[in-house]
Amino acid sequence: MSNQAAKLYGGLAISLLLGLFLATSATAQSNSDDPAPGGIDLRGDGSPEDNTGPDLADTPDTPDTEVLIDRDRTRTRNADGSRARTDSRTTLNTVTGVTTERDRSRERNADGSETRTRMRRRTAADGTVISERTEVRNRPARDDRADRSDRPDREDRPDREDRPDRAERPDRADRPDRADR
Repeated sequence: MSNQAAKLYGGLAISLLLGLFLATSATAQSNSDDPAPGGIDLRGDGSPEDNTGPDLADTPDTPDTEVLIDRDRTRTRNADGSRARTDSRTTLNTVTGVTTERDRSRERNADGSETRTRMRRRTAADGTVISERTEVRNRPARDDRADRSDRPDREDRPDREDRPDRAERPDRADRPDRADR
């Protein structure tokens, strides 16, 4: 499934869930038996305890209010050696109707440099964007590891691929305390 088709499917699913949510909440409000609209009658004498506000009346019994709408994970490897990974997730808060889109991507270039991007967008039930945040982090390529002149303690060590395997090293076999590890 292409990325555009996935986003279209996610948008359709969000609109269907939002319509179902609004229809359910309208039915619940019309069938409400609360003596005070939007509150709970605890004492019945008109005191502030009678109407506790929307905190208790509108909160669902289950704490799981986030519903996962769409999740997409993509990994690609190019011929030049660069790699890219993209994770995107869309959730819907069933109580408030707020949709949250999260996109994370990481691109590693052939030279070793890396770019990470994070985006988070919160959209209200009517389609207005509440908040949007984008973070971009660039990392330069690491220096060449073969040149070890900057670290005198590593100058005389051979590169990793030139070192003998650990099992073939005779100093390991001579130590009985390490043989049982």
